[in-house]
Amino acid sequence: MADPYWQFGAFANASVTTTVFEEGERKTETLDADELKVVDENIDPWSILASLGETSDAVRYQIKGVEYTSSEIETFINDGDLSLTSAGSIVFKGETLEYAEVGYEVHTLMIEKLQDDIEQINELLEQLNYISAALGESSTFEEDGEITYNWANGVAGIDEFYNLLKQQTPDLSDSERRVLLKDANNNYIVWEDISASTTSSSGTYRFGTTTVNTTQYYMTFQENDISNALEALRNTVKEKTTQTETLSTDFQASNEQYTSVITAMSQYAEDFYGSIKQLTD
Repeated sequence: MADPYWQFGAFANASVTTTVFEEGERKTETLDADELKVVDENIDPWSILASLGETSDAVRYQIKGVEYTSSEIETFINDGDLSLTSAGSIVFKGETLEYAEVGYEVHTLMIEKLQDDIEQINELLEQLNYISAALGESSTFEEDGEITYNWANGVAGIDEFYNLLKQQTPDLSDSERRVLLKDANNNYIVWEDISASTTSSSGTYRFGTTTVNTTQYYMTFQENDISNALEALRNTVKEKTTQTETLSTDFQASNEQYTSVITAMSQYAEDFYGSIKQLTD
């Protein structure tokens, strides 16, 4: 026999508070044993299972009752129309939504994007750690609290910072190190939403902080530039991790509810038809 909560219909022995649908509206009602028997006489468990499956397909790309294609949802996410608060609440075009107002596939796509974001930021953190380590080994940086990287001298092999960076990145070529500096600069600006221009040049940098002085072929690192960048990015990773955990928890809770209904209905059908079989044997 099933759990007492699910001993409804023909097997009812107690009242149950449950969600029912009346004229398309979801309502919570308490049904006593006799009322549950009436419900039992008018439902087919297999039809309910089928309708649950159809509903899940229908709502998976749904936001507030409107269905979208997966590509439309991706566009919303990429354009910022579908985003998250720092605590993980879903925001659609400026409106914070309840979890139940968003289809499960939307949650999946947002979780995947957050995981991709975290992976990319961690790669940037790795790049910045190379730069930080090179600065930490520089006697000039330690004495003056700043160091000017000269791209032309770096190519010639006579720039202290560049030579220290080579020690930190022995598997990279010279061109890859210049790209590393450029990409770290540009990606930091983008991830931290800093009002500064990125650059396509491997010899011109503006590291996104007001203290970085740049001219063609030169980039001056101030004492706290990289450490501040590392701290800011770590905080961004923490925030995105919190958002992922919140979405994942809500998603899991929803799926557990859905799974429990499927399990309960299957168990009910098994008990029901098992009893019928006993009566006809």
